[in-house]
Amino acid sequence: MTYVNEYISTEDRARYKIDDMEKKYERLLGLISRGGGWTIDRVKNSYLIKIKSGRNFDNESGILYFIFYWGELEILVKTITLAYGGERNAAQWCKYGLVEIDIDDTAPKDQQVIFKNNYDAIISDLKYALIAYKDFGILSNSTDFEATFDF
Repeated sequence: MTYVNEYISTEDRARYKIDDMEKKYERLLGLISRGGGWTIDRVKNSYLIKIKSGRNFDNESGILYFIFYWGELEILVKTITLAYGGERNAAQWCKYGLVEIDIDDTAPKDQQVIFKNNYDAIISDLKYALIAYKDFGILSNSTDFEATFDF
């Protein structure tokens, strides 16, 4: 499996209904990021999109919100940066913690069962996607990146 950072094409925005997803989460979370990039594994038909960065005045410093599309499930992932380091245009590293991972409570029952039955595989693929995402997805300036996980 290979996740890569790309800009989202017009065709992919339509195919995966990215605009609808962004509108949905903007209603739920307030203003979200619409950077136009994603981390995608086309073979697995899986992608990761950062939709929001936490802010200090919301007591969410270091929190990142992602949508992780896996097995036709739209999964909301909330991570926290526990530690990070490195230099711009050089090697960087990050230690992630998992604050929350879940699908919409209104998702069909079969999707909820798929999520529960495949939780370990979802977490494994999420880690691969976060490693490929690096520090900033398609806009990353990291020459080498290492991620570790506290989950």
